[in-house]
Amino acid sequence: MARRSSSPPPCDCNMLKALPHVWLHPVHRRTAHETAGGMANSAGAMSPIQAPVPIYNGRKEFLEDLLRSWIREQAGQELCQPCQHQVRLDNAGIIVEQCDKGSLVIPLLLADCVEAALPSANSYLVALAPRPETRGVKGDAHPEHPSSPALQDVWLCCMSGSFLDLKEFFSDLSSRGALRWDLHDCYKVEEKCFAVGKCGQ
Repeated sequence: MARRSSSPPPCDCNMLKALPHVWLHPVHRRTAHETAGGMANSAGAMSPIQAPVPIYNGRKEFLEDLLRSWIREQAGQELCQPCQHQVRLDNAGIIVEQCDKGSLVIPLLLADCVEAALPSANSYLVALAPRPETRGVKGDAHPEHPSSPALQDVWLCCMSGSFLDLKEFFSDLSSRGALRWDLHDCYKVEEKCFAVGKCGQ
């Protein structure tokens, strides 16, 4: 899911950040019969690739499989950064400036994000799956988990930089509400409960 606008949305300037080494994967301009991993995409302007069926469980595994599929397809190819669009962050999401086509906004609140290293040095592929807004819309949520909308749209971002640059990018995403699936890779999570308490009036 993404929003399109002729100008960037209002934002907190303190949260505005340019991403000169991040760009959308060229798959977002390709047609359905050219895509891989069982995903579909429509021709024309930038648009997300869509899951063949709504994904309610196994979101991380699905995104990891998708990244592996694209890395296999891109084997031996160089993912060059295009000059047609610029990418930056605001307080709500990722803004992609598309020359004369206005701005594409990828919302980050509760978006799933997963990364994978590309064969070329200091290059990464990041999958972002925004959560669709289901408030007031019937049929989008799982009948057993109405508060958990399905994973449907996926955006692939390419990034050039060091591993520390990647982690800084993920920190920027999580500070804007994105859900990182690398928690156990970055932090030591103790299973032991240290204390139990409650709040009273």
